[in-house]
Amino acid sequence: MVSTIFLSTFLFHFIVAVASEPRYILWISSVVQSHSTEKACLHLLNLNESVSLSVVLEYNEFNTTIFDQSVEEENFYACADFKVSPKSSEQLAFVTLLAKGDTLKIFERRSVALTSEETVTFMQTDKPIYKPGENVQIRIVTLNTKFKPVEDLYPLITLQDPQNNRIFQWKNVTSFQNITQLSFPLISEPMFGDYSIIVQRKSRNTLIHQFTVNRYVLPKFEVKVNVPQTITISDDEFQVDACAKYTFGQPVQGKAQIHVCREYFSSQNCETDNNEICEQFIAQLRNGCVSQIVNTKVFQLYRSGFYMSFHITVTATEIGTGIQISEKASVSITQLLGSVNFENMDTFYRRGIPYFGTLKFSGPNNVPMVNKLLQLELNDKFIGNYTTDENGEAQLSIDTSDIFDPEFTLKVMAKGTIFLSGQKEIRNKAWKGNFSFPINISADLAPVAIMFVYTLHPSGEIVADSVKFQVDKCFKNKVSIKFSKEQGLPGSNTSLYLQAAPDSFCALRAVDKSVLLLKSEKELSAENVYSLLPNIELYGYFYHDLNLDDARLDPCIPQKDMFYNGLYYIPVSNSGDGDIYNIIKDMGLKVFTNLHYRKPEVCSMERMKPFPRPLYLARGDSKLLYSASKAAGSANLSFLIPDTITRWETNGFCMNGEVGFGISSTIALEVSQSFFVEMTLPFSVIRNEQSDVIVTVFSYLNTCIEISVQLEASQNFEANISTPKNNGSEIIQAGERKTYVWTLTPKKLGKVNITVVAESKQSSACPNGATEQQNLNWKDTVVRSLLVEPEGIEKEKTESFLICTKGTKVSKQVILDLPNNVVEGSARAFFTVVGDILGLATQNLENLLQMPYGSGEQNIALLASDTYVLDYLKSTEQLTEEVKSKALFSLSSEGMKKYVFIDDQVQQQTLIWLSSKQESNGCFKSDGKLFNNAWESGDEEDILLTAYIFGALLEAGLNFTFPALRHGLFCLEEALENGITNGYTHAVLAYAFGLAGKEKQVESLLQILDQSATKINNVIYWERPKKPKTEATPFFTPWAPSAETEKTCYVLLALMSQKMPNLTYASKVVQWLAQQMNSHGGFSSTQDTAVCLLAITRYMKLTFSNDQNTVTFSNEESNEIFQINSDNRLLVQRSELTKAHGQYTVDVEGQGCAFIQATLRYNVLLPKKASGFSLSLQMAKKNSSDIFQNNFDLTLSVKYIGMRNNSNIVLVDVKMLSGFTPVMSSIEEVSGTENSFTFSVEQSNLVSNIQPAPVMVYDYYEKDEYAIVSYNVNSVSVS
Repeated sequence: MVSTIFLSTFLFHFIVAVASEPRYILWISSVVQSHSTEKACLHLLNLNESVSLSVVLEYNEFNTTIFDQSVEEENFYACADFKVSPKSSEQLAFVTLLAKGDTLKIFERRSVALTSEETVTFMQTDKPIYKPGENVQIRIVTLNTKFKPVEDLYPLITLQDPQNNRIFQWKNVTSFQNITQLSFPLISEPMFGDYSIIVQRKSRNTLIHQFTVNRYVLPKFEVKVNVPQTITISDDEFQVDACAKYTFGQPVQGKAQIHVCREYFSSQNCETDNNEICEQFIAQLRNGCVSQIVNTKVFQLYRSGFYMSFHITVTATEIGTGIQISEKASVSITQLLGSVNFENMDTFYRRGIPYFGTLKFSGPNNVPMVNKLLQLELNDKFIGNYTTDENGEAQLSIDTSDIFDPEFTLKVMAKGTIFLSGQKEIRNKAWKGNFSFPINISADLAPVAIMFVYTLHPSGEIVADSVKFQVDKCFKNKVSIKFSKEQGLPGSNTSLYLQAAPDSFCALRAVDKSVLLLKSEKELSAENVYSLLPNIELYGYFYHDLNLDDARLDPCIPQKDMFYNGLYYIPVSNSGDGDIYNIIKDMGLKVFTNLHYRKPEVCSMERMKPFPRPLYLARGDSKLLYSASKAAGSANLSFLIPDTITRWETNGFCMNGEVGFGISSTIALEVSQSFFVEMTLPFSVIRNEQSDVIVTVFSYLNTCIEISVQLEASQNFEANISTPKNNGSEIIQAGERKTYVWTLTPKKLGKVNITVVAESKQSSACPNGATEQQNLNWKDTVVRSLLVEPEGIEKEKTESFLICTKGTKVSKQVILDLPNNVVEGSARAFFTVVGDILGLATQNLENLLQMPYGSGEQNIALLASDTYVLDYLKSTEQLTEEVKSKALFSLSSEGMKKYVFIDDQVQQQTLIWLSSKQESNGCFKSDGKLFNNAWESGDEEDILLTAYIFGALLEAGLNFTFPALRHGLFCLEEALENGITNGYTHAVLAYAFGLAGKEKQVESLLQILDQSATKINNVIYWERPKKPKTEATPFFTPWAPSAETEKTCYVLLALMSQKMPNLTYASKVVQWLAQQMNSHGGFSSTQDTAVCLLAITRYMKLTFSNDQNTVTFSNEESNEIFQINSDNRLLVQRSELTKAHGQYTVDVEGQGCAFIQATLRYNVLLPKKASGFSLSLQMAKKNSSDIFQNNFDLTLSVKYIGMRNNSNIVLVDVKMLSGFTPVMSSIEEVSGTENSFTFSVEQSNLVSNIQPAPVMVYDYYEKDEYAIVSYNVNSVSVS
């Protein structure tokens, strides 16, 4: 809001001329703020008696007295400060002026708006873009309009994903030391795009801040382009300057490609093949920069049909690595050779008062035209010549004494309150002149203030003018930060000096310059904070739907027609004329006066109806650095510089309750060193493959040196230098870089460390002779790890046991045997011991499966699994904060109401939609297909779907008052009476009736299911009559298909739903389920994992006990002992075996149960097998002339040939050849007809002797149906 500066001038020779009638003027802002000190100014003239003076602000049932005194003097001028109660809410208020003497009475009442305290809020994140799995840190700050901190309460803060789904929320958030700090962990596979943080404030206004989530690689350098903003059609050429610099400030070596285009202006009625005229230039970067003169002749600047602009793209390519970064710019083309503008010009002139202004003459690109002659005309009449100064400006002055035109044409308050006031006496009898006065400019006047000067005319008219000041945006709290040194070495110590007002609480942020290059953001600055201010300027009398314009007191001039020369003339008002009223109104001021300040208006024949005024009724009482710290005037913060060569952009802000807010300028810390090494290599390779290790040595010394670069030998790989051929010893000049390439063949599996050492040598090879830097020993060592993977396909087999003891010892034999085609050195094995069958699942809530997932069905199933485990841990008092935070980390992406927020309205809409799908008989008609078609039941599919929905509604807490449940139960009961033939439907129905408390139906269905159960080796489970053949595994029990596991778990759920469940029978089912668990605690796929974890948690709730056991693993060479007790019941204890084959004995002693799992992992050479699918692969070269091509297309053809009509969801897993960009694709269903798709692959790292890579297709729910082929860059083998 604008500060208003009042100056009342007294011209003494006027006083005699002014009529003796008493005059008054009261100034007050049209918007009165309840939270701050306001000012009103009163001017009384020509009083001939003493008066009692009263000015009162009336609102609600309260009054605030502004003036209350007796005035004895003839002329009175004073300003008074006043405050309105902060409890008042925004509303209409009235100001009443009353001055009363023996014979004099002055009374005037006008409306003003009363507004409660207004605040501004800004938000900041620690960086603008994030990778999956990173932590988003958020700051929120609220200030009042005087930039002092406010302890605000935020009722609701929400986080929305790119599709506007609410994925997290905080309620009733308060601040600490006036700063609210929050954090949010991103999941490992988030939705990519722009996320929104939405802050709801107490005022119900909202604040939105966005950040981006994406996969990215930080750029190493940036490109800046400098071109003229504008050229004229007469220019023959213009210059393009571009520079490429690393983030640590050094220039990039390489080349630049400059592309300059002028685009053709096409239309629907005109077709042309020439869409643009382009020129291309290629030049070497010199000290990181390049300059190019562009001749404009070829671009036909005078020709129409083209856009009047150039589009310029500069692409810099780093030598050695080939990394490219581009930057764009544009140049406008104009036909104007220069322009003259009027500045600082008033809208109206006042006859008799000189009219001032500024002429500004600028050429192209706003270059000032110096010492140029400008000619000024007024209404086609010559006024004078003006010469421009060094800024291209000339000050003009026009005498308006003889101007009688209503208008002429020339050719060629801070923050809404009265801030300063005063008066100046002019003891000069001259009618013309000037005077000056000082104004103290402070931060309180920013960003704009209006100077208002007025005096009185002898006729009783207010004569006034105003001028607007733009004030620098600054704050009272002066904050500065400075690093102890502007440059630092990686890993060294440094400090940051912070200075601010004493007792300030400060927040700092440092961001890697590479992040800002990747994703720019609006920097927190004084400009941005000031832009948040409400009512920086008040315009007019409309404020928040209130019309504060009072009716004019003086009457209009009667309209009388005039007859002249045989014609009647009708007088009208000139709406274009200005007056003092417009100046005051535009400033948002209210004036109480009996002086003239509005131009007269002619009464209209048909007066417009005024806008209705509202009626108000009175009512009774009804990443380097992201930290915050407190500073006692100054502080020194010490920290370790990260081991990254880059530039850290750093700034901060501070707050103090008295002085207020302040912000520092942005400073930088450059992290670099004079001599260092960088290494580029692929993330992983297959054993015996050859890959290139690219080493780049940077020297920013001021002299040349001779260097030796060596890759340290190791038994884990063979390495041969490719370039240069002189064993890595070379002369490197000042500011130069050298690239070395080794061909590496790894021999050992696992992570292999590669060490490169670059150091200077004592030598006289440099022509300039020895210098101090040449005599020093420069050395840098870099170590990077390369993952070496085995050939073939990885296999995992597990053997699991749930062993329960009652004081006796139980032994179990485990035999580890490897197949004949195992890849040498690839086998590894380990034993896992957990005191709870759900221990593995507890530790792997984010990764229960060993296969890809991500569809809606899969995500919901896994999220449900997490809630089942949480419920179990909570009910058995085993839930720790660590486990809970891990679970909520994954739940927050979709939401489970018991643990995270779900919008009730969304749930209601879901129930409405489900109810609309229910038929008159209570059944839900099947529309679509089952995710797992293994249990397709033909005519019974509607019954199965109804059982699913019926059970889900009961689990959601609905009761039988909900109509869909009552009707659904009728459907299921009728179906059971008519007879059900499908065993899977029997199991789901048994569980649904169990949830409904229908014991009779549950018992009947369990008896039917028991007759079809498989009972062997003290375990019970259910199989299908027809299923794919399972691959045989020596000594390991094969995993059951997902459908059979799921059915067995539905039976267990039905057992657990009984009032008196048969725990002995159920324990045999659990024993079999334990054998089906994978090494992550899940099962074969998503559906069986969700159902089985729910079933097991309900069984474990009834059988939970905190007993102790001792588990011993032993073989002929060694043994290992594990203790299980109540303290480590959920701890996953794991022992890696030195030998991945042989016989082991497991002994369990004590009381209670122990879950034991033996896991064997190994690679096998690509098998020539297929079951259920036909898979073929064809490879097409991008360039048939290349023997070893870098780019080619893979075409996969998939056909289902299994026992069913169609497959379920199918995954096609394509493993990339080493050094190539990975690609993975998924198709939803494969039918009996062949499906083909093609994708391209390109080589990103050079690898030789590439080993074949597999492509596998398999059914998501029937993994025994699969097909495998292998491919390579030279050939492809198909099985």
